[in-house]
Amino acid sequence: MAARNLLDPEKLIALLSAGLVQFAIAGTPPELTPADVLQDYDQVIAQIPGDHARIASVALAELNIALHQAKKQAALTLCQGHWMPSGEVVQQLGPLPVTQSDGGTIWIYQAARHAHPLACEHTSRAQFFQEMSRHLPAWISLRPAGELVTFSQGHVKPPPHPRLAIR
Repeated sequence: MAARNLLDPEKLIALLSAGLVQFAIAGTPPELTPADVLQDYDQVIAQIPGDHARIASVALAELNIALHQAKKQAALTLCQGHWMPSGEVVQQLGPLPVTQSDGGTIWIYQAARHAHPLACEHTSRAQFFQEMSRHLPAWISLRPAGELVTFSQGHVKPPPHPRLAIR
């Protein structure tokens, strides 16, 4: 599987470097890894508004604070506060600045983590991530391992349709 190649730090650095170079030269955001490639991993996808953060470290802090608070709330709601998803990061892209057509900036971010087993009885991974997404701003989407759908503010977002080749 392609995601396993990301575990090699040299390959990950090369991929990120290539993405950053392409981004700097082309002025367009790098491609995010498709969900089907990362199906065995929990995934966070964010487009952090530029008015929330002027620099990458602040954008990352905003994201981590929102994720922590949402995890805590979902654990309290579904698991009496006992289970919070965790796992080692196997891929992280960003936060990278992207200038929008209106001149504003967003920070794009994507991360994939190993999916550790649940410790919360009678709650599926999808249920937990959907509940967690209810407590997140619209600029953060979650995709649990084993799913192709993402969750945003408690709603299910189906996977994007595959692109067809044009001749």
